[in-house]
Amino acid sequence: MEVVRQMEFARLYSLGKIERIDENEWDVILEGEPNTIRWNAGHIFTSHESLLKRAIPSYTVVHPEWKQFFEGGTRPSEWGNNPPSKSEIIHALQEQIVRFVPVIGEDMYTPINEPISFGSMHSIESVAGVLNFMVWHEGIHIGALYAMHRAIAK
Repeated sequence: MEVVRQMEFARLYSLGKIERIDENEWDVILEGEPNTIRWNAGHIFTSHESLLKRAIPSYTVVHPEWKQFFEGGTRPSEWGNNPPSKSEIIHALQEQIVRFVPVIGEDMYTPINEPISFGSMHSIESVAGVLNFMVWHEGIHIGALYAMHRAIAK
């Protein structure tokens, strides 16, 4: 299950980066950027919860209430409530890997019930495809949040 090991590695790397960033940087909105370090970290978690549920119907989503903060298209400048803390997000990211690995199943290449489409551009049709997408997606958002950290720290 190479793709699972890749996901575990990506998450280990992500957590290492996230944990080192001081929480006083997590809510800084840089000029020209709609989102923050907190948004990117929370978005990784909530979007992966949604993807896993679509691919594996038996997967139990936790923290569905976080979608109001971190779903694609949301912005910290529009939040009405207090978002989850740094420690809550880190804990959720740590536990997510532990929770999804046992429910993946043996045959990750069996077609999922309903393919996940990104318009006419791309379609994901298996659990393995979802996990590959998650590795890519996590890398994009870790890169974004770490670039924000470097800009804030200057």
